[in-house]
Amino acid sequence: MTADPTNGLSPDLAIGPATDSTPELYRLEGLAKTYGERTVLDADRLILAQGATYCLLGHNGGGKTTLLKILAFLEAPSQGKMYFKGQLVTPKNLVANRAQAVWAPQFPVMFTGSLLYNAEYPLKVKGVSPAQKRRRAYELLDLVGLTHLAQAPAPRLSGGEAQRASLARALATGAEALLLDEPSANVDAKAREGLIKLLENLAKDQRLTLIVATHDQEIEDRLGERSVRLERGQILEKSEGRALGGTLSANGHEILLAVAAPGLEPLNGSFRVLALAEGQNCARLTLIDGERRKITVKLKDEASLSLARGELTLSKSLTVRRG
Repeated sequence: MTADPTNGLSPDLAIGPATDSTPELYRLEGLAKTYGERTVLDADRLILAQGATYCLLGHNGGGKTTLLKILAFLEAPSQGKMYFKGQLVTPKNLVANRAQAVWAPQFPVMFTGSLLYNAEYPLKVKGVSPAQKRRRAYELLDLVGLTHLAQAPAPRLSGGEAQRASLARALATGAEALLLDEPSANVDAKAREGLIKLLENLAKDQRLTLIVATHDQEIEDRLGERSVRLERGQILEKSEGRALGGTLSANGHEILLAVAAPGLEPLNGSFRVLALAEGQNCARLTLIDGERRKITVKLKDEASLSLARGELTLSKSLTVRRG
């Protein structure tokens, strides 16, 4: 018998289903958050896997920040259950779990003192020796490209520098989950590109779960192979992208899509092109099949995108998101 990768949930209620190789980090069941008579979050069921990267999407006021704070154990849900690494989160262990997840808000708050002091602070709280604390802090500042500002007053950093400094400080905690709230919202174009590249590197190189609330299409395209869309506190859409080998060919406005991978139903047939949006390092192609089901295809690296000439060839990687 084949194991159920969604742990008993229907496929449309699971994101990043846990398997033996990728166990679940969070499981939410019937979770809601209310303030008075106003319900700001109503998440029926949601699974987030360890070591995966997710984008939280939706309009302002949709519940993204509230969900991040609950996942960071900064707020308790009004009702429902949340499991972390299989253990039920309760008022008794809520605070203790905060060491496992860290929330980086949209507007980072830097402590008075140098940038180095800010990077060292979580290590000091953990009781790390002075020599190890200094070495690790410099490693993290190097990771985010800020070693040259180690002695600079932290409150005077620019928006982009503060975001990267906030990431270094968050990583210093050693948390398993890094929860980012609109990280590119207050940075200029140059700093934004550097920040997105840093997030891409974190998603690849760090053994952590990265959850990013964003309105930034570039972040969604480059990080969001798994996404959760919230509107008015409810989860409206959940999707999991899969990186596949495959081929695409174009003839006018019809695309012949042929991709397959173990465990995934092959996507073969002709699809009508709804939209093509090109970013700096990838492009998003939205298709619709004969049953009016939408499929989003993300082309990365060196894909050729010339629909006008009837050409669309794939040279490296293809990510398909069914939604």
